[in-house]
Amino acid sequence: MSPIKKLVIVGALIVSALMISGCGSSTPNPKITNDHQAAGWLPAGHMNAAKANQESCTECHGSDLSGGISSVSCSQCHLGGVDSVHPVEWGTNTVTFHQDYAAVNGTSSCANAYCHGTQLQGVAQSGPACSTCH
Repeated sequence: MSPIKKLVIVGALIVSALMISGCGSSTPNPKITNDHQAAGWLPAGHMNAAKANQESCTECHGSDLSGGISSVSCSQCHLGGVDSVHPVEWGTNTVTFHQDYAAVNGTSSCANAYCHGTQLQGVAQSGPACSTCH
């Protein structure tokens, strides 16, 4: 076989390999987009999925839940560990610490669509409205 013919064949193989490797989704990680942007995922879908099988979180958030392919650590929201959304020092009696925390830090970290609502009006299957107790 002539050297030119060999070069053409090798070139065709390289081009084919590059074309094949370029195929795929334009979304960096379609699973993350599909799972987490689905209606009802946050907070209820996320909570129910984690309660049913917390091991499934490791697929996206890594074996130690520090970010993984999602680059989102569970501790970014779960401040006291994966089973808690409040700071760890609050322990299991979170009601006692809310007032002091809000007095020192304000309520901005509590006022979001997943915890107590953007206007602190509560979120179904998540945090109650602040007016429930105050």
